[in-house]
Amino acid sequence: MLPDVAWYMDLGARGKSLWRDCPENIQDYLSFFLDHGWVVLPRSVPAEVVAKARADFALHKAKYSEVYERNADAAGYQRRVVNLHMALDSFKDLYTSNTSALAIQDYLFQAESCCFTSLTFESGSEQSIHRDSPYFTTNPEYYYLGVWVALEHIDERNGALQVYDRGHLIQEPDRFQLYRQVYGPDDVPSDYDQALWDVYQSEVIRQCEEFGLTKLTVPMSPGDTLIWHPHLPHGGAPIIETWRSRLSMVNHVIPTDISVSGLDVFYGRRAAPPSVQYNYLHHGGRKFLQHLNVEFQHRDPQPYETFGI
Repeated sequence: MLPDVAWYMDLGARGKSLWRDCPENIQDYLSFFLDHGWVVLPRSVPAEVVAKARADFALHKAKYSEVYERNADAAGYQRRVVNLHMALDSFKDLYTSNTSALAIQDYLFQAESCCFTSLTFESGSEQSIHRDSPYFTTNPEYYYLGVWVALEHIDERNGALQVYDRGHLIQEPDRFQLYRQVYGPDDVPSDYDQALWDVYQSEVIRQCEEFGLTKLTVPMSPGDTLIWHPHLPHGGAPIIETWRSRLSMVNHVIPTDISVSGLDVFYGRRAAPPSVQYNYLHHGGRKFLQHLNVEFQHRDPQPYETFGI
């Protein structure tokens, strides 16, 4: 049983015993995370693990060239490969070998973290600034983190991550009032309703701008990890040098055995499941939620058991 409110969601987190008792080896990272809503762990993934993942990605892309080509952008790159780690053990190793990141996740959750899903980006996402919460609604809420590992040099010219620094401190908008701006009480929107996503994100950005928060572009080196807070507004910077790749992987991580829902639960149209029984696979001493397919931009599913190298 997890507390209804995670300790790191409390604006008074530094007054809690969990902060005072924080292990010394992760204290500086957690301090920055609590203040800014994100933190970079330099070279937290061993160089040999990064090199193996990059080599395996190249082999995989060559072996399944037809699949990759039909899902490529204009420059020949992949914008979003979903759960590629299911087919490539080296991508699981990016998660399990990242010992500092794992220690931070476990301490923030006060529970063992697991990998719920992964997204691999060969090119920048160029996704607009957003919070993940509407599409990633845990029960209890806000028990998730984004964990982004760079496999190549990433800067402001090839689509680095952008964040509203300290945006995690901005209060949650009244989501139910936002819902009423779009739909009536008898309407039944889909779980991935674009209008409900847009109205929420627009209000988050409006608040960040009203408070004069700074939008930062975060450069990364191979093996660096960026962890972001559930409330951090973040997105992908525009790609200026379109010929450059930006290979990286994001894991969305949660404590084991809590439910994850979408917009219907976030906006109170359906109650969150009180309990779940997910299937997990085990690798490197950690749990990964069992997914059946690798997908390209959430389509073109490839069964992971026949999609390896």
